[in-house]
Amino acid sequence: MNLLKTHPCAYMLPDIEELKNEREKIIRIFSTFVLNRHNCTKMADILEQSGQTKHAKWLRDFNQSEPVWHYSDEVNLQVTKSTTMNSATTVLLKMDSKPRGKAVIFVNIKSLLKEAERFKYILQQLEFDVDDIIAQCSNKVMRDKLGELAIMNHDKHDAFFMMFIGHGQNEELCCTDKNVPIKDIAYMFSEANCLELRNKPKIFVFNCCRIGNDTKRMFMIYSCEQDECAYYQGDKGFTYFGRAFSHVIAQYACSRDILEIILRTSFRLEEDMKQAICFAKFVSTSLSPAHLLFPKQKGRT
Repeated sequence: MNLLKTHPCAYMLPDIEELKNEREKIIRIFSTFVLNRHNCTKMADILEQSGQTKHAKWLRDFNQSEPVWHYSDEVNLQVTKSTTMNSATTVLLKMDSKPRGKAVIFVNIKSLLKEAERFKYILQQLEFDVDDIIAQCSNKVMRDKLGELAIMNHDKHDAFFMMFIGHGQNEELCCTDKNVPIKDIAYMFSEANCLELRNKPKIFVFNCCRIGNDTKRMFMIYSCEQDECAYYQGDKGFTYFGRAFSHVIAQYACSRDILEIILRTSFRLEEDMKQAICFAKFVSTSLSPAHLLFPKQKGRT
């Protein structure tokens, strides 16, 4: 039982310890502590540490990873539903609201509109209220829209999601006239300036070429490392990052934490590019990345 105190489901131990029958305790532990692959791996480690190597092997054999999806050109990419109950009692962030929160997508390269539509479809399946895609926008249009979202009432929302697809340079997003510095967006949604989203996760995905630290509970995902280029094929309507990220998030968003989603995206990018130049970059402030940002209850649509 002492080893179980290091398990992600350790908060359930007080209830389990009240059970009088040891067999009931064991059944309860294994029926709740192995509901997802990460927790199952932790349980196998605990079994091994306690000398039950055979049972640890059985659990690891059971906990085999599923194959990654093959790439599809379909815009309407179906999200894999959760096979376990993921709610405020089973994840570190409350993500139960419906809609989950507001989402906005900017795309400033016409040939990548298809990619933006795919992410809109994915986010809608993850229960975000997604605004109409904003294409070929000016500096003022982007600032006005983000300013509107930063001050609107988010009492009934648990999160916020923003994505930019287009050109970027020197940590700035390229609009049709002049650029918008990424630091300005971070400042706009900081804890001090965006009271409506205080203590709620805010996810920003910058799919473009390539922050004081008042960005608590803010996740920033870049398509590449600083001072590197992001690659896209306009004739096919996708970026390499967007293609990889969309498939990974559709397959794993309901069962994996945000860090694993980014790592899996980077691995796919490395394989696609055959070089380590286009790794996705994850930036999180004041939060451990081991959070489910897109949990869904079992069987929900």
